[in-house]
Formats: sequence, structure tokens, C-alpha cells
Amino acid sequence: MKVYISSTYQDLVDHRAAVDRTLRRMGHDVIGMEQYVAEGSKPVDRCQADVRLADVYVIIVAWRYGYVPAAQTRSITEIELAEAQDAGKPVLAFLLDPEHPWPPGRVDAMGGQGAQVARLRSELGANYLAGVFRTPEDLASQVAAAVSAQGLTRHMVERVLEQTSVA
Repeated sequence: MKVYISSTYQDLVDHRAAVDRTLRRMGHDVIGMEQYVAEGSKPVDRCQADVRLADVYVIIVAWRYGYVPAAQTRSITEIELAEAQDAGKPVLAFLLDPEHPWPPGRVDAMGGQGAQVARLRSELGANYLAGVFRTPEDLASQVAAAVSAQGLTRHMVERVLEQTSVA
């Protein structure tokens, strides 16, 4: 399966690497900003196109809202989420445990983007059965299980459709 990994980057670099490594070992094609090279397209356009190509969209949120491109009101991460929702992609959400210690330098201030990340976390928690993680290894394990279950569900649906189709 093609799995798109969405999150802010600098605060979750170790978490993204653990998820990427685990999913690749499982045989999945992982799509994320780490693989991007210089090209002529806008970052938002490239991200949206890649979300549409993915089979599953994974969003990881700690305490940063992320980069908001000029002329936009949402972060690239939230734009990617909207694209996944509009395209009908399965969304697998993972939130940093609010009780887990986190470096203050990796937390948006309580005003402005702090309010935005709080709103995003709240929406994800309300709209999806979100996993709650503490460490990169914990997150990678949870993402692996969720992607695996998503793949089994997809396989079973395809099999039922195949068996019930009229030849």
C-alpha cells in the first residue's frame, strides 16, 4: 500500500523516521516530505497530489501547528488532511499523549498557532479513533498495526466484491 505520512517536521523527525522505517520493512510504499527533491511545483500542490495518490493517509500531531503558506489560512498539514478527506482516503490519526513530557522549544505558544494546534488536535480526537503515542517506537508500532488492519479490511472488501460480482 501507498501510505502518506503527514506531520510537522522538525519536532517529529525521529517519530517520522521510526514510522517510515517500520512501514518500509512491512513492504509499504511510504510517501513523505523526506523524499522530495527540488522541482518546479509549489509544495502545497505536490503534497496534495501525493495525498491523492496514497491508499492511506497518516497524520501525526504533537504541539506544533506547522508552516502556513502565503495566501493560506491553514498549515500544510491541515491542507493535506482536507485533501485526504475530500478524496475519501482512510485517515489514521495519532496524537502525542498530552501527559507526556515534551521539550518547550517544540511547543507553539498558547496564542496564535498554539490555539490552531489545540483546535486541530481536538478535531482529530473528535472525528477519528486516534492513537495516542509517547515515543517514536510506540508511534511506529501503533501506525504499523493500524496500516496493517486497514490493508486487511481493504483486501477483504476487494475479495467480497470479486466473489459477488456478476461475470
